[in-house]
Amino acid sequence: MTTTEQTIIVAPPVLPNGTRSLKEAVRVFERNVIMDELQRNNFDKRRVAKLLGISISSLYRKLAELSIEDRESELAESPDSGGVIQ
Repeated sequence: MTTTEQTIIVAPPVLPNGTRSLKEAVRVFERNVIMDELQRNNFDKRRVAKLLGISISSLYRKLAELSIEDRESELAESPDSGGVIQ
């Protein structure tokens, strides 16, 4: 029995001057990975930190650095959610 994993490739952002910044590409990548894991794990931050191999304090620091808000704020801003938390 085999499992299929989906790989998502995110191109680094192109900056206004046409160059790509490694720092910004890393930021976008980290944000995408953290958001994906938060959504997959029902925003259980302790579980996500463990899965990512970082401390809970490091995860909270990354959430702040990457402007990732808590579940309620994310859902309230989503037009599809109607502000409902599942």
